[in-house]
Amino acid sequence: MAGPDSNSGALDRALLGCYALGCLTCAYLTLLSFSAEAGYLCELAGTDCVGVIGSDYGRILGLSVATLGLGFFLGQAVLLVIAGNRFVTSSVPYLLLGAGAGGLVFSGYLIFAMRVALGQDCLACYGAHAANAAAVACLVARIIWIKRQAPQVCRQ
Repeated sequence: MAGPDSNSGALDRALLGCYALGCLTCAYLTLLSFSAEAGYLCELAGTDCVGVIGSDYGRILGLSVATLGLGFFLGQAVLLVIAGNRFVTSSVPYLLLGAGAGGLVFSGYLIFAMRVALGQDCLACYGAHAANAAAVACLVARIIWIKRQAPQVCRQ
């Protein structure tokens, strides 16, 4: 995961942190999809996470969007960890970036549906979307770092 350069290691740790935050948020939302009583934290924030999760927009083919999000973040984290030190020399950064960009498009749709179609807010949902946006930002920074290091790697 972390290369020999401290900047790359910091970016990888930040990326893993984004995925961990996304996993935790989606795990909470998945719990909400099974038990409305778990929505107390959302009520404290003045948002209706239970209403959003329970809406028609909260499921795809019978699966909770939160459960799909949990799988997405777990998959991203596992791929990052498995890539390990080969991260720089593999296509993993681009796979993660492509998946993250697709996730951003889907996040945009879900935020639109939440705000416009449902007229509701879900603080935890926003957290999951923000975790993905931050992960994409880390990936862009990491790919820029890889590209800047490429000439040095070729010279060695």
